[in-house]
Amino acid sequence: MLNREEILKKYSWLQSDEELYLVMGDDLDSAISTLLFLSKNPKATLIGIYSGYKKIFFNKNVDLEILKNAVYIDLDIYMKPEKSLGHHIVRINKENRIDGFDNSCNINELIGYSLTYNFTHKYPLSTAHFLIWLYEINNYNTQDAETIIWLADSSFINGQKHRFANNVENWLHNIMPNKLLQSTFTKISTLEFEEKVFALQQEMEKNSFNKGQGQIKSFHKKLTGYQCQLADTNNSDYVTNYILKILRFVYTKLKCKITKNQIDIDNLTCISGERKTLKISDIKTNLDDFLLQNNVFSFVFPYKDTINYTILDKKLSEKIN
Repeated sequence: MLNREEILKKYSWLQSDEELYLVMGDDLDSAISTLLFLSKNPKATLIGIYSGYKKIFFNKNVDLEILKNAVYIDLDIYMKPEKSLGHHIVRINKENRIDGFDNSCNINELIGYSLTYNFTHKYPLSTAHFLIWLYEINNYNTQDAETIIWLADSSFINGQKHRFANNVENWLHNIMPNKLLQSTFTKISTLEFEEKVFALQQEMEKNSFNKGQGQIKSFHKKLTGYQCQLADTNNSDYVTNYILKILRFVYTKLKCKITKNQIDIDNLTCISGERKTLKISDIKTNLDDFLLQNNVFSFVFPYKDTINYTILDKKLSEKIN
């Protein structure tokens, strides 16, 4: 079982009275997680978006030193002193040092899971689920809250009665038990719950949120996930308006306590990077040297044989790091 007190002590920025600056991902889970984080950290401010693992959009008035010390939500950022909260597998084996994650909280790292150890039992839910457990949230503020939380990262599909269900149940009952999440887990395989998800997805479609492509389908209505990721990252005004629209929509479902001045993503500028994919067998050195030599800003292992990683322009990366 994860230890809440130890996590909050080691990563004190997860619940802090100090000023914090956030950069969020560009999907539904990121939006939910950001609002949950802001509600528990009243001095935190959202200043940027990391989109498609290729571009960091941030307020033009923000000094790069602030970006350097930002908290990245629903992301796994490798370079210190950035802090991040994510849940992808980021380690091949226990011999990897992965020093760049020293300041970051990764859910699979908390329990020691890697490509070579318990990969099939890796974290199967969203960052939002972890925050609900971490912050000991025991009630939903609206009827739609549980639906949208379980839609994040297709969590309701992962937890239905197929090959991932036992893993989801293990995480919810043995690793990070929470009565609120456990109560919804008993509903997600029902037709009634899927009808609620379908209604929510129709509402999201009317708002012109981007659905994306789902890999697995739900039990009854054959629904897929709804990612809401940005479609156009060439127009900073579009990025601002789209992310604000998602945040407003999610807020109507969660009704968590935040203030307007906690969101400051107007007048955006951008730092661009290059996203690459490589077979692990093609890494000719150890993981730590590979990450250092390639100036990797963020990376994940989406499959057991593949690494996806992002390299920032070296001069810009030096300014940040």
